[in-house]
Amino acid sequence: MATKRAATVTPYENTFARDFAGVWGKDRKGARIRSVILNPAGTGIRKADDEPMRYPLIEMGIGGGGQGGEVRLKLWLSLLYRTIKTEDWIKLRSSEHAMYAQMFGLEDPHGKGADRIRAAYRWLHANRFIVIDGGRLKPFGKVRVAHEVVQFLPAEFPMVLRPSPSGTKDVELEQHPNLRHRYFSVPRGLWENGWIAHLRASELLVLMILCDAVRGKTGTTIEIPDHSRLESYGLTDDMWRQGSSGLERRGIIVQHPKKGRIQVESTWRFTPDSARVFEFTAPTAEEALARPYDAALQPAIRSEIVQ
Repeated sequence: MATKRAATVTPYENTFARDFAGVWGKDRKGARIRSVILNPAGTGIRKADDEPMRYPLIEMGIGGGGQGGEVRLKLWLSLLYRTIKTEDWIKLRSSEHAMYAQMFGLEDPHGKGADRIRAAYRWLHANRFIVIDGGRLKPFGKVRVAHEVVQFLPAEFPMVLRPSPSGTKDVELEQHPNLRHRYFSVPRGLWENGWIAHLRASELLVLMILCDAVRGKTGTTIEIPDHSRLESYGLTDDMWRQGSSGLERRGIIVQHPKKGRIQVESTWRFTPDSARVFEFTAPTAEEALARPYDAALQPAIRSEIVQ
């Protein structure tokens, strides 16, 4: 059964998100993520014919249906936002689960909402995205972002990658130096301005893809070809449409028809009517999320665009 949104969460009342950004992200621009976790196909490493490609963030955010994946994705991003070094443990507090539930806009944050946060912690631990000290979630325990994401890469990949937010302790990727600096950031405005309570899983995934595509560039038009969405990110056309349409209606991005011709094999054809290019509504992703979320302007986005 779908989780209801807490009626009390408004852009200015969700002080949990604003305080979270202020306390944990004083010296950070956002959650820093290694691109290979988002785009496993971008490794350029050949896979065995019988080895299926895994898309870890699709499994986290969309897998299983419902909004459980959305909570898992938001929790993982928030833990990354809090993390400075991958070996650092995050100490849990008695109010930790209720705080996240309130920040994500879940119903009954001290009851059912907190239970959903606990379930998200357990899923992330079982799937090796985080490590729980002692292997058991405790009220005053400790967790950290997992070092290894090697399970998402082809078996013949010889190195271990780290989703290191600091980037200071990367392993040497001698055979694949192009992967060494492939990081992108999800802007701190996602927390600071209350967006974390309202964006759906598909919107978060599209936002991450677009942040990875620009990676610090200003005023960039972004093209994510139709054929690469499933192959590179595991995102179907329907998921992309839901995510990009939601971000556009919320005023974060705009999309335009792509005009011109494309080369298909040895011939040139006009671009299909469905081809689109995307850009943020401000020069950078950070600026596009720099304003507070105004729930009053778009109250029906979640219900009108069915996930």
